[in-house]
Amino acid sequence: MDPAKYDLFYEVEDRHWWFSARREILLALLAKHSPDRRPFALLDVGCGTGALAVAFQRAGAEVTALDGSDQALAYVKRRDPGIRTLKGDFPTTPQDLNGPFDVVCLLDVLEHLDDDAAGLARAKALLAPGGTLLVTVPALPALWSAHDEAN
Repeated sequence: MDPAKYDLFYEVEDRHWWFSARREILLALLAKHSPDRRPFALLDVGCGTGALAVAFQRAGAEVTALDGSDQALAYVKRRDPGIRTLKGDFPTTPQDLNGPFDVVCLLDVLEHLDDDAAGLARAKALLAPGGTLLVTVPALPALWSAHDEAN
């Protein structure tokens, strides 16, 4: 991704209406489908600059944030130094994810993988028995644009 996009996302994710609405929807789903115990283990694959990782942590998750970008992971740490970060390209690396996880999040990730079936299989393998896989993808191919390619 263009490094300037990380800068922009870091600046707007906490207050832009689209990110805020999406965060509220995902937090509602997480509340409905996460374990009752706190903390629970959550893997945020393709965490970007970490606004969702921080929101998940505030909702009771012990978050592991995974991304292929050092710049993105630095923003996660700037948001909250307590969030565990790992650099890697899902689903192949890193091998030391220390699962199982109660929740694995693939939020706008599958459409960027060369092999989405392998990504889903890896996510399933990382889930604890009865765990939750939280996935978002673009709604319609017609909505896919150059903006999505840049991201």
